[in-house]
Amino acid sequence: MARAGREVQPGIFIGERDLSLKLHPARSLLAEGELDELERLLREVLPRWSRKLRVGHDETDRSAIDASRPGSLPGAIRRHMNSGATIEEAEFCQHIRGASGFATLTGEYSGVLVFLSLDDRVFSPESGGTGQHFGNSISIDITRDTVEEMPAAVWISRACATFCRKTDLLHGLACCDLEHDAKNMDRKVKFTAIGLDVSRYLPGLYWLNVFGKPYVKLIGKDRLLKTPGAMTSSCGTHVVVQCGDDPLVWETREYKMATSRSLGHLGRQYFFDRQAPKRKTVAPPFRFEVDTAAEEREDKAVWAGIAKILKRDGLSYDEVMYEGGVLTPRAIEALMRFCEDTGPGRWWRIYELFHGRSVPKTHKVSTAQWLIKLFELERDANDQIGVGLWDWAVPEIADDLIRLIQDRRYGHRRWPLCLALAKTKDPRAADVIASLLGQGLNTRGALEALGKVPAAGHVDTIRKYLRDPDSDVRREAKRTLKKLGFPVETAPPPIHLVKNRRSIPKGLEEWSTNLDMEDLEPTLQKLARCIDGGFGKQDIAEVAGVVDEMKPDQTRAFRFPVTAGGHETELWVVAFMDDIDSPDVAVYSRPDVIEKFEKRTHAR
Repeated sequence: MARAGREVQPGIFIGERDLSLKLHPARSLLAEGELDELERLLREVLPRWSRKLRVGHDETDRSAIDASRPGSLPGAIRRHMNSGATIEEAEFCQHIRGASGFATLTGEYSGVLVFLSLDDRVFSPESGGTGQHFGNSISIDITRDTVEEMPAAVWISRACATFCRKTDLLHGLACCDLEHDAKNMDRKVKFTAIGLDVSRYLPGLYWLNVFGKPYVKLIGKDRLLKTPGAMTSSCGTHVVVQCGDDPLVWETREYKMATSRSLGHLGRQYFFDRQAPKRKTVAPPFRFEVDTAAEEREDKAVWAGIAKILKRDGLSYDEVMYEGGVLTPRAIEALMRFCEDTGPGRWWRIYELFHGRSVPKTHKVSTAQWLIKLFELERDANDQIGVGLWDWAVPEIADDLIRLIQDRRYGHRRWPLCLALAKTKDPRAADVIASLLGQGLNTRGALEALGKVPAAGHVDTIRKYLRDPDSDVRREAKRTLKKLGFPVETAPPPIHLVKNRRSIPKGLEEWSTNLDMEDLEPTLQKLARCIDGGFGKQDIAEVAGVVDEMKPDQTRAFRFPVTAGGHETELWVVAFMDDIDSPDVAVYSRPDVIEKFEKRTHAR
């Protein structure tokens, strides 16, 4: 039966039931191993469709490359990219400068197309403009009612959850194609989308939305999970927000009211609005690559200037940065002058040379005072100078640090100064740092700094942040109280901790994911429900207590003798602190235990 469609522009028709799932990876699809992982995921979510996988320009491309054999998709994509894009592909992505290639994947049955946009950069500069777009995308376009023998909308929800569990995404969305057209397609220029500048906003709020780690941190995990009228779930480092079961009701009054309420709750400042495209918006502080000849010339001039100054004293950049090279007084003075004569956007290339090992003790105070001067001149929201000041936290700059911390003009850049002030051991530090509590993004850093100074007089104030809406702030308050000798709770002794994770027996099945700290205990509680005995509340508290004290790049392994399914077996929990408060967790046990655990963790 023919599917009803609408003509949205002259000669362009969209089916009223057509759906799309669009995902933007946090790494380039051209990075090592990424296309292999993409193939594994596609074969997992589209097992029947992928039995006759082909890479070409469209479904009618007779020169399409066969990729039905497992493991052959990455090579087929790269061969296709070298053959050049069609006019349609080029037009579709004409607003992106530098994209490395495109590919369309077809399968055993029609009505499902996977369109890939590939770039060796995570973000691509907007052609002819100053905006930035996601450089890589996986777009699964569906023009049939069922996929893999389930309703298309149900399949999209499940496929999206699988991608979230097994890969790292910046953002994703799924909706009826007509909803996306209404919100994001230019009415005057064919194949041109609007609202894609990720340096300013997200493109919109749709039927299904995936918020990756940068957006979870920006908007707040608790806020996302409490989106009114939506089904929400935490999946790996992502939060998924789904506005109802049916993506086809996007034009109804109820759906529009629900999404409007959700936008009001989350914050309209984070999203594009075609009715007010130039309004002030907020986006994560991504670091974008700049791709212009002028920028390259200026960069080369800075690097050449640094090299010239260092060479006079027989030094090189690598020696000073990584090999223990010490700057001479002449080089220090010359680099400081050169920095002040350089544009602020490139200061960091110079002041990063001034670290704890590269400057002699005789110049520590003058270097600290110079960095204070740079901090005051800097007008970027970047806090890297403040972070660097921790290396130079000497008593001689305490007055300056206090003055800057108390000056609200420096906004959320002040929290690193609290850590520096704590290091100076100035007797005024606790009171000054405590004055920053409750001032937005400064609060967490101020709490951390209070844990490094005698701050018993502020314990009652710190306790208030155990109930803060931000889980990161709650956790920092808990740690600070413990350091000050007022622990909220005492973790059980780590009696199941083992030194050698290589002792994990062969034959155990593995489950792994990346979690935020606040998700660790709920995840382990789900694991406990898959075990008959030997892993309970006390054991979960033991693991959580150890992981909470871990530093980045540390690994800890636990072994629990347990019973499951009437049999004695082992349960291993291994945690690697990938980033601050973001552990990678791996669980090893019998296959039947892991299977039960996967079902519990994947349930919506």
